[in-house]
Amino acid sequence: MKFKRIVSALLVLASALAVATSCKKEDPEPDLISFNISTSSTETTNELRADDGSVIMTAEELKSAFNFFSQYLRDYYYNQYLIYSSYYSIKDFSTFLSSTASSSSTMTFEAVMRQDATDRFTSYITCKKEFVDLGLSFTDEEQKKIDEDHNDRVAQLNKNDSSTVSSACQKLGITQDQFKDYITVTSYRRDKIADYYYGEKGKEPITEEDLKNNYDKNYTRIKAIILATTDDDGKTLTDDKLQAVKDKAAKIEAQAKKKGADFEKLLDEYSENAYDISKITGDDNIKTAKEYNAHFRDIGFLYNENGYEQIFYESQSIAVPSEIMDAAESMKVGDVTTVTVSSGGIWIIKKYDINEKESFYTDVKEDIRANMTNTKFNTLLKQWETELSYSFNNTVKDKYLDPNARDSVFVSE
Repeated sequence: MKFKRIVSALLVLASALAVATSCKKEDPEPDLISFNISTSSTETTNELRADDGSVIMTAEELKSAFNFFSQYLRDYYYNQYLIYSSYYSIKDFSTFLSSTASSSSTMTFEAVMRQDATDRFTSYITCKKEFVDLGLSFTDEEQKKIDEDHNDRVAQLNKNDSSTVSSACQKLGITQDQFKDYITVTSYRRDKIADYYYGEKGKEPITEEDLKNNYDKNYTRIKAIILATTDDDGKTLTDDKLQAVKDKAAKIEAQAKKKGADFEKLLDEYSENAYDISKITGDDNIKTAKEYNAHFRDIGFLYNENGYEQIFYESQSIAVPSEIMDAAESMKVGDVTTVTVSSGGIWIIKKYDINEKESFYTDVKEDIRANMTNTKFNTLLKQWETELSYSFNNTVKDKYLDPNARDSVFVSE
């Protein structure tokens, strides 16, 4: 009997331990980020709050947003890895991430990715708070445009697999509305705030005088006769052929510097940058080629301080080589010089008046407005981020940012 009582007691104890173990909950994950409630207090909150104290985002919603941006940037760089690996021998994604992102920086692709994801998140929450604090909202027309834009983005993401977005939301534990807010609404929210400050009816509107002064200060106009220094396969010319090109460039420059020289006539005769219309087929292609040739003959390269020529192409810009920008900066209108470009080509350039036609300015005015607004807004955004006074839990942050701990969601592996 005594033995039975001992066994019975042990069974009861084991049962109690089992129940206790099964009832024990895992420690919850710490908060990702905390905010100082005020500058005069050390009290903090794990919620994003408006100036009136109302909650804009809960601690879990903040984690969801950071998780999304971490995943989205991780997949963006995974896609970059796939592109790079099609041209270069790269062992795997980890090897790609550990390589230097550019020749002008020591940062690795992983470091850039982590910083980019963090910056996008902080910009997102800062604009979300400012939008609420300013009492802004979207008009019905703006909301319609947002919906149309978002539907186009979803269609593009679902191009190869119609379940890409819904599957991504499910894997990330977010709703379709959250996904829409992260990927589409956020840019419209930013534009709305920027317009509140710098639009025509804003608190600090950018004036016509501001725009014209920016144009006169930052834009340059040149025309260029471009000679190739590579063959049709992209290989550098042999020394004797390269010397022949240099001699040809010197001859053209000498002709261009003669009194009364017609640079446009020389451009027609010598430049290898123009399309040969006789070799192009298709009415649309011929039309585009003729417009291209006419643009660079009659207007030339009209570019801003970053080297972007934005008139001819509406959806993309042409980057003028830095060697050309450096040379043109010290030239006077009417001057001619020859520049060898490291990426290939010898340019004989002539500097022209940016105000020869009023249309030169009006064609780029909205680009200037957008660039000035963006510069001013980014400065203001940095100020708001500082005033937001937040701090990350780096352990939690690093867990989300670790690219090797994630599988692809928005791209196929």
